[in-house]
Amino acid sequence: MSQFIFAQIFIGGSAGLNATRFNIQHENKNDGSSTKYINGLNIEVPVLFKFNKNIGIQSGIGYYNMGSKIYPNFTSYNVIDQNDPIYQSLLNTNYTYRLNYLSAPLTFNVFLPINKFSIYARAGMYASYLIQGKIKENSSQNQNTFDIKKEDIKQFDFGTVIGIGASRNIGNGYIFLDAKYMIGLNNINNPNSRLFYMYNNTQKINNRDVSINIGYMFRISKNE
Repeated sequence: MSQFIFAQIFIGGSAGLNATRFNIQHENKNDGSSTKYINGLNIEVPVLFKFNKNIGIQSGIGYYNMGSKIYPNFTSYNVIDQNDPIYQSLLNTNYTYRLNYLSAPLTFNVFLPINKFSIYARAGMYASYLIQGKIKENSSQNQNTFDIKKEDIKQFDFGTVIGIGASRNIGNGYIFLDAKYMIGLNNINNPNSRLFYMYNNTQKINNRDVSINIGYMFRISKNE
């Protein structure tokens, strides 16, 4: 019963930076393209239930900028005239996808308290819903931006999340620094997509995200 006597509930807020990209798997390994990380912002409202000083469950809601920069491999196409200016322009074209999600994690946390400080590790799952998306075409001739429609990319995403962090008790709560890695498991490539690059439904596209946040958690309940 002692672990429940200690039980505490915390709610807080955090903001941070993240680096995000797509992980693309092709049916034809020689028909691939490259992706690069892009930077984004995220805001979270975490909620933590601590059973005792060492274990707890964390959830909440967050707003995440995700996406990727993609460099398509146009050299794999059968082109009659490779000196054609349109083809040459395509070779220098890349696309920046920016996807804005509402995301809800659920993780199991393990804490190691050291006086007023604590370090922790956590692991679990997340579910996300796409609320807005844009694509920017970057080429030597064009700089166009397009809205992503609902039928272009699957709106729901889910995956695993792992993280580590450190905190220090201040007032009726604690300040914390948190780093985590989100691994998307859902293929967000819609088979009915009309997007220029995602037309090929043999491609499996998953989100990847690395983020660092700083925030504060308030203790709102304690059973004694």
